Order: sequence, then structure tokens, then C-alpha cells
Amino acid sequence: MTSLCSACRRHYLSLRRVYDKLLAETTDDKEEDELCVDIMSLMNDTRRDWTIGFDCNKVKEKNYNVLSLSGVFGFLTFIYYAAVRKHEKYKNKIRTRSRRAKQVVNYDSE
Repeated sequence: MTSLCSACRRHYLSLRRVYDKLLAETTDDKEEDELCVDIMSLMNDTRRDWTIGFDCNKVKEKNYNVLSLSGVFGFLTFIYYAAVRKHEKYKNKIRTRSRRAKQVVNYDSE
């Protein structure tokens, strides 16, 4: 943590509390924020600078469990559709053979 982070952390946390309080006051039982866009933009810029520019806030780790599960389910979906397609080809092959067998039987009976 840099000296800037140590020196300004208390002020930054205080600013976040004030902003959160303002945001809560302006959004109570309302569908839209009534907080001025300039204030929201400045706070977003401050948070971005504090986190990325000054590297004072630790960015939360990515949730690898969710990413892994998404990958597994995506792969399983691919396997499922490939298996269905293979099964359809197999069923069509059986149907074709049974049709041919019926045709052969019909020709022999005449």
C-alpha cells in the first residue's frame, strides 16, 4: 500500500459513506436515481482512480468456481447435442435398413 493510500484512506472512506448516504436518500421508494449525474460520475471516477490508478483497493478475486461451472455446462451442452445428432443418424440408418428389408420381402412375395 502506497503512502497516498495510507494518508488518504480515512478521507476516501468518509467520502464513500457520504456518497452512499446521499444515494440512499435520493433513491428511497423511487424507481430512478435523483442524484445529480455529475456527482455520480465524479464518484465513479474517484473509485476507479483509487482502485486502478493508485492501486489502493484490492480488486476482488474472480470467482473461478462460476467460470468453471459455466465452462462445464457449456461443454456438457455441446456433448448433449453431439450425442443427439449421432443418435438421430443411427435411428435414420435403422429406419432405412428396415425400409429396405420391407422392400426385399415385398419383392420376394410376388
